Amino acid sequence: MRSCIGRLAPLDGDLIWDERVEIGYYDQQLQDLDPGSSVLEEMRSVDSRSTDGDLRSFLARFLFRGEDISKRVESLSGGEKSRLTLAKIIYEAPPLLALDEPTNHLDIPSREALEEALLEYPGTMIFVTHDRRLVERIASHILYI
Repeated sequence: MRSCIGRLAPLDGDLIWDERVEIGYYDQQLQDLDPGSSVLEEMRSVDSRSTDGDLRSFLARFLFRGEDISKRVESLSGGEKSRLTLAKIIYEAPPLLALDEPTNHLDIPSREALEEALLEYPGTMIFVTHDRRLVERIASHILYI
């Protein structure tokens, strides 16, 4: 996936993206989170102008409700970190989402919440997955490698 979006040089050949294309990239390493921030603060880092109510409503779509939004990132489970990272990327709404195994670490309710968010996503998605259900619900074109 990193080669496909230009973050890693291909082993052979060329890949050319228009530099102006904004890409929301989700990788399995979850390195873009600040361990000392709360869930709400992480969302606020994406949009400093939204109200707490708007951010809370959006986070609820990713199953963060009530006191969950006050939790520190360092105390979140792997699945919660995945949900938060995906929420941030989808909230930013870049024209292209590149998702590398987005359902790893997610339980069934979290997978369903992600599927619903992706079904509503207006842009283009490229994703790598072993999750057949995600492919069946979301993909319009499939490339098997």
